[in-house]
Amino acid sequence: IRTSKEPTHFRKFVFDCEKAVYTEGKLIEAHVDPITHPDAYKRLKSKQQAIVLFLLLRLVRSDIPFAYVNPMLSGFNKIGAYPLDHLMGTDFKGPVYKMLTLIVNTKSLLHPFMYGLRGFYRLVDMVDNGIKRF
Repeated sequence: IRTSKEPTHFRKFVFDCEKAVYTEGKLIEAHVDPITHPDAYKRLKSKQQAIVLFLLLRLVRSDIPFAYVNPMLSGFNKIGAYPLDHLMGTDFKGPVYKMLTLIVNTKSLLHPFMYGLRGFYRLVDMVDNGIKRF
């Protein structure tokens, strides 16, 4: 599912990741105290928020309408998975992650970014399909 470029596979990946964000949130809430185990809490929140980031990037390649993004992010906000305030750390560092975090956390940037990226991917797919036909 992770290597397929079919929109239906991206859709499945997005919805599976959405479930994973909520499941991980329940596990963190039930088993990790941020006061007594701050390092474990930060690491698990970072992993949860990484799922949110990669979910959004895969959503761009799917056929899921962007109208789904705001309700999804509102739900993630309620469980502390959004905005991405724990993402940057050991596994996710560097200018690309900083830029993506800024874009994802700024709703006025997120939607134009997603529309532009979806258009870019559609163009790439059209070119790839055109080349394969010849």
